[in-house]
Amino acid sequence: MTDEIAALVRLRDVDANIGKLTSLIELVPEQVAELTRKVELLREELSKRRTTQEELKVKRRAKEKEVEDFTAKIHKFEVDQYGVKNNEQYQALLREIALLKQKRSQAEGEIIEIMEQEESSARDMKEFEAKIAREEAGTAEDKRKREAELEDAKRDLAVEESEKAGLVSRLSPPVRMRYERVSEGKGGMAVAAVINRACGACYTNLPPQTLNEIRKGLQVITCETCGRLLVWTEESGH
Repeated sequence: MTDEIAALVRLRDVDANIGKLTSLIELVPEQVAELTRKVELLREELSKRRTTQEELKVKRRAKEKEVEDFTAKIHKFEVDQYGVKNNEQYQALLREIALLKQKRSQAEGEIIEIMEQEESSARDMKEFEAKIAREEAGTAEDKRKREAELEDAKRDLAVEESEKAGLVSRLSPPVRMRYERVSEGKGGMAVAAVINRACGACYTNLPPQTLNEIRKGLQVITCETCGRLLVWTEESGH
């Protein structure tokens, strides 16, 4: 195996590593953003629940005001009973007082229902706030892990890129040009190993003579289908 072929064999692994690290580096910010959005959605839900609590409070106060108004009217009509001139007016006041008491009783019942809803909402709110606190703590830890992974990936990528530069420098100008051209068009993977007597990238079966030449490792052989530079590795067999 020539030094140039050995460089291509190693380049295959380095390029694969670079591809994985690059994908990870691109993915981590998206993962962090998703973690942040998850907490934001919980915060939005918390805000909605607080709004509901306030609406219940406003509704209860309105009903309490109704009860106060009914009570005041009832008191007024009860006082007015002493000044009526005839039984018809007296009976009319009694009917009005009875109706007002009925309405007041209904409003008081609604107040009790609203208070029960407020108590249930308050319990749910405490549980939801505790859930958010747990999510925020977990999210903060996940973010730290993702950011640590990102820094490690960046350092590893710099190492791989440095090794790649050294390997590419060992290629002859024609092979280097071919490698760079194919690499640009094939997502950074310009070198493919022979797998099961075929190109490991596009799976095109290779003629016996071509397989022999690749196994010898004395010259650069290109896949006629996908254009990748073919190399013989441990995966290729014996």
